[in-house]
Amino acid sequence: MNGIKNFGSIVAILALGLMLCEPASATHDKNHPHVPKTGTFDDDFFASGHSVIVDTAHNQDLYAAGGTVQVNAPVNGDLFAVGGELNLAEPINGSLLAAGGKIDTQGAIGSGAVVFGGNISIQSEILGDALLVGGKINITRRITGNVRAGGGNIVINGSVGGNTLLGGGRIELGPDSVVEGKATLAAGVLHINGRIGKGLRAIASKIIIAGEIAGDANIRANEIIILDSARIAGDLIYYSPEPIELSDKVNIGGDVAFIQSGALHQGKEDFFAIAGGVHFIWITGLILAAAALIFATPHLLPSLNTQMKATRWTSVWIGFAVLIGGPVIIVLLGGILVGLPLALILTTLYALALTVGYFTSAFALGQKCQLWLKRQPGTSFKGQLLSVAIGIAVLGFSIVIPVAGVLVNLFATTLGLSVLYLALAARRKTA
Repeated sequence: MNGIKNFGSIVAILALGLMLCEPASATHDKNHPHVPKTGTFDDDFFASGHSVIVDTAHNQDLYAAGGTVQVNAPVNGDLFAVGGELNLAEPINGSLLAAGGKIDTQGAIGSGAVVFGGNISIQSEILGDALLVGGKINITRRITGNVRAGGGNIVINGSVGGNTLLGGGRIELGPDSVVEGKATLAAGVLHINGRIGKGLRAIASKIIIAGEIAGDANIRANEIIILDSARIAGDLIYYSPEPIELSDKVNIGGDVAFIQSGALHQGKEDFFAIAGGVHFIWITGLILAAAALIFATPHLLPSLNTQMKATRWTSVWIGFAVLIGGPVIIVLLGGILVGLPLALILTTLYALALTVGYFTSAFALGQKCQLWLKRQPGTSFKGQLLSVAIGIAVLGFSIVIPVAGVLVNLFATTLGLSVLYLALAARRKTA
């Protein structure tokens, strides 16, 4: 966990150190805490440093990044925060977009949240949907919309007004938890103590049900335990190697059906639902990473997009050579003891090049889509993020098309690598 936190700190500091430009309301200090003056800021505010402390109210959006970020004042707009440790103590009237090693939210969030972190503690009431990805996730308050989460350990002791889609090593719905909609869950170990309002679909190695399900329960696991306190209003349909023993104290309102675990073909909808949720989380993660890139280097994607317009299609072979040749060189160097350090460095650079190349093509595609819709793409942070988000969404969802989807994404990455290589080559010539 400390490694995740330190990695978040390094990413935040290095990224903000690369910033090429910034709005008038911005402060950077890599060595000392940043404390804005008292009062209220009416414009978007950017703050970065090793330690960032925000004690003033903001009527617009707040962008903060650092080793540690402490927000002690309300934000009437959106909050974008990146850091090793984030402590968000006051209300956010807009939406929250956060990434870090350790994230703790306490103030109410007015328009949904997207959070990626090592250790996530949601002690806020969230009006809207929540997308959470982390090593450990703990929810103790109410989320009015849907919750989609993936992590090593997920614990819910609050309430969810919509549906839940959860995937993790261990998932626990505590005794105080309430899911008013449907619950689709996949875990190594699943423990249900709370209440599910509209049915359960679950896959796990081990499932323990001690709470209430106000609907049908469709579950599959190697081991299923239904305790005396369990209440299932609808049917119980379970897949397992052997039948389970049900106590007379268990209240089941509908029928009970046992299907041996070999008949998994009858439950493909569960796998599709979970796979769809994981795919959605992946796309959202890419958009968040693109947001961090735009925030750190606001000139990069527009500059590469200009380079792409001037690039001939015949230059795509360069990107293909980088795409194929990179892993070959890394493997060859890794096989030599002397070349191992260089192989590790090249692996990092190769992954970074693939990411930037993909984002470059996504950005260009997003701008094209907006022009097709007769909308002029913006150049601000939000404008660039909208363009790259549209492009990532189109490319991401195209992957479900057999063969063609993979080829489209491969071509997008290859084209972006070509543009990146040519841009670096041109920069080297002028240096």
